[in-house]
Amino acid sequence: MVAELTEWLAARNLPLHIASACLHNQGVAYRNGLSQLDRKQQRLFQKVVSDWMHRSLDECYGDCLLRSPELSVIVADAIRYFNGVRYDLDSFVVMPNHVHVLVQFRKEFDLQVIGSSWMRYTARLINQKLGRRGIFWKPEPFDHLIRSPEHLAHFRSYIRENPRKANLPTRDFLYWNRAELG
Repeated sequence: MVAELTEWLAARNLPLHIASACLHNQGVAYRNGLSQLDRKQQRLFQKVVSDWMHRSLDECYGDCLLRSPELSVIVADAIRYFNGVRYDLDSFVVMPNHVHVLVQFRKEFDLQVIGSSWMRYTARLINQKLGRRGIFWKPEPFDHLIRSPEHLAHFRSYIRENPRKANLPTRDFLYWNRAELG
């Protein structure tokens, strides 16, 4: 089995001026020859953009509806539902405006199908609780294949430390780790 990381972003997680600046900077970089750079320089640029985006997420802009324990537990329960049956969870954190999940899928199952199911199901239940309709999650999650024990250790640490880096009080996030919490 191979571990995978998935990250879902709430649809209204960044103010328009920050999201627009990110897209603008990427567009400028591509127009100015980013594609002409070697792969190492392109990866460095993508890392800078990704780090900036994650810092913006951690500042908890937007609705931050998952700060509510009533809503974050919907996400956590959905993620844990088939744990040990269709997949084996390593860890996850439900932040106020995004979610990180580190998971290994069993033979017949994959992230594309189950991740989409998690997102549809939780969006429907959260919207019902809020008495609204429409998009809750951004349509494209960020998925990453874990390629080495070092990558696995890095993402475990990232998930565990994300709430601390965002200076969140315990009540504003929901963290689960197989090794620590069972």
